[in-house]
Amino acid sequence: MTENKGGSPPTDAPNRFFMVMADGTQVENPDVEGFRVRFAGMGNTVEVHEGSRFINTAAALSNGSSLIIGKTHRWGIRNVTFNLGSAGHGKKVSIGESSSLNEARFELHDSSYAEVTIGRDNLWSKGISVRPDDLHQMYDITTGEILNHPEPIVIGDHVWVGADVTFMKGARVASNSIVGNAALVTKAFTQENVAIGGVPAKILTENVNWRHDHFV
Repeated sequence: MTENKGGSPPTDAPNRFFMVMADGTQVENPDVEGFRVRFAGMGNTVEVHEGSRFINTAAALSNGSSLIIGKTHRWGIRNVTFNLGSAGHGKKVSIGESSSLNEARFELHDSSYAEVTIGRDNLWSKGISVRPDDLHQMYDITTGEILNHPEPIVIGDHVWVGADVTFMKGARVASNSIVGNAALVTKAFTQENVAIGGVPAKILTENVNWRHDHFV
């Protein structure tokens, strides 16, 4: 049996794609409109919740990886690619309930144990990139030590993310915050109720929050 590090499913376990119904029961291999799933290897898990909406969304998983999506906001998840396939194993992405993502790419394809956690009630715009690893290795030429291991990306509850934002490894955004258009987020922002932006991102405004209301 393959080593089960960090709670990942053993990579000789069966693949699972299931929907959690409102009463807690699970339906295996559901037909989910607008959502395509592809497995490579074994031990992969995709969990979605009843009432979620998907448009033009695809997921690829390999070798003990997992994707969990809570019941989406009515706007749903659209034009999103979850790439947990290719090399490596034990990758994880989870998205809390009531979230809406308009266009994004989650790139976890060439490392092991890369992880992305998104809280509930997130609102994401278009052109967003999520990369918890650097794709290629950087190492010390004297010792051979790898210097750029993957680091988790964590986005809190009720976070509004503008267009063309990039989240790099180690990025963290606290709950009730705003990420401005085209921001490059490369570090942890642990203070809630802030607006961040820029390249690299920094705190622009404190003591703010947002709501779904449109200007009329």
